[in-house]
This record gives sequence, C-alpha cells and structure tokens, in this order.
Amino acid sequence: ETVSLPAFADIVNYPEHMPEKGSPSRKSNGKSTPPKQPSEKPCVMCGVTCIFAGTTPSRLHAQMKQPIIPKQNKGLCNSCDGKTWIFSELNAPIKWCKGCKNFRSLRNFGDKYRAT
Repeated sequence: ETVSLPAFADIVNYPEHMPEKGSPSRKSNGKSTPPKQPSEKPCVMCGVTCIFAGTTPSRLHAQMKQPIIPKQNKGLCNSCDGKTWIFSELNAPIKWCKGCKNFRSLRNFGDKYRAT
C-alpha cells in the first residue's frame, strides 16, 4: 500500500525557513570573483542553524562543527536527511529520498530503508 504525502512545504517543521523559489542565481560574468564567505541558514526540519554548502568551500566543511545544508537538499541539513520521521497527520514514517530530493513513505524504500 502506497502512502500519498502532501507537498514538501506541507511536511517540513519550519516552512518559514524554506529557500525562496525563483531567487536570482549569481552567474559569472567572466571576471574573477572573491572567495565565498560561509553563510548560515536554519534547517527546515530541525530549525538548527547550519552552514549552507553552496557558500562554503568543501575543504572547510570538515573543520566546522555544524551540520551542513547541501545545495540540492531544499533547506534540509545533512543531520536530518538520514533520519526517519513520523508525519503526524498520517501517523506514517517518512524518510528523505536523496534520489528524488523529497520525502517519501518509508514503505517506498523497501528493504533499503536504512540506506542514506
């Protein structure tokens, strides 16, 4: 039996922390750009202030003791993206799917529900 989940914004615990859609991206104009400064954003599930991966050189990630929000994770930190959550409206266990970049019912993972 497949559990139908609502939209991502209706599942997260802190929808006010979601990245804005349609935000202008910074494209290179051929000129050298200054080094990126790390920026912090709160996670949409735990609310903890995390390092946003798109603004931090990867070699610094290991030095920082904060969770990281990968660019492709829609505001979800790397601490939360491996956890199993209970979606209270349906009393259904859900998990972040790194393939489709969305929450899915734990049943959809079959025997591989522990994979991250």
